[in-house]
Formats: sequence, structure tokens, C-alpha cells
Amino acid sequence: MVVKNKLAWSTLEDVNRDFGSCLYDLQNFKRLYNEEKMPILWERYIKEGFKNYMVSFLELTKAMLYYKSIDLKIKSTTFYDYLLACEYYGLLPKDSSIVIETLRKLRNDDSHGYDIPEFEEMYELFTQNEEIFVCIRNSCNNK
Repeated sequence: MVVKNKLAWSTLEDVNRDFGSCLYDLQNFKRLYNEEKMPILWERYIKEGFKNYMVSFLELTKAMLYYKSIDLKIKSTTFYDYLLACEYYGLLPKDSSIVIETLRKLRNDDSHGYDIPEFEEMYELFTQNEEIFVCIRNSCNNK
């Protein structure tokens, strides 16, 4: 179901490396956004950067699943079914598929201009599910 982006990562180790820095940056954006005194321009850059890193997190998740599910030959009709199968096989943490699917919907809405999500929607998804994001990232470490 997931197609490898040949230009991005050539190994699971590459994905793992970038996953670590992506999550670290998301957590730093969160910390900076929570600062009480921030110039308006900084806030704008933090919001845009955060949204871009959330999209990167989604792409890293897809790349990780590509590498980890090659031998499983998972058959699915939708991306969400694929995510559920990955949970079943232990490639993703329990209850993470809904978070990834929500992020994918927000990303698609933004990219295709259907209903451009506000920063707050992505921020809320991350802050309310940060432990799931950490578990997804950590699942890349597990061989």
C-alpha cells in the first residue's frame, strides 16, 4: 500500500535518523510556541515550521512502514486499513492509526486546498497525542 519515495530515504536507518530529529524539532516548536512573549514574526515562522514538520513526520511514518512491511505483503484497500494491519502486526503502536489518518487528512486538505487546516488543528493533534507520536518514532527503532 505504501510506495517508497526513492528520492528521500534509501534505508530504514536513514528513516530512523531523520525521525529522531523530526520529533525533536516538533517538541522544540511546541516549547517555543508556549513561550509567553514572542514577536509576531517568530510566531508565524513557528506555526509554518511546525506544520511542515508534521508533514515530514507523516512521510517518515510512511517510509518506515514501507521498509518494515515489505515481507508481510499486507493487502488493503485503503490507507487506513493498511495502518490497522500495521498495528495488528506490531509495526505501529496500538491506537496510532487514527492519529496518523487524522494527520494524513489534515495534510491532504492543506496540500489540495480543500479546507486549509489551521495551525491549531495540527498543534492540538500533536499536543493531545504526543505520547503516540513518540511511540510511533520509537517503533522505527524496533527491528
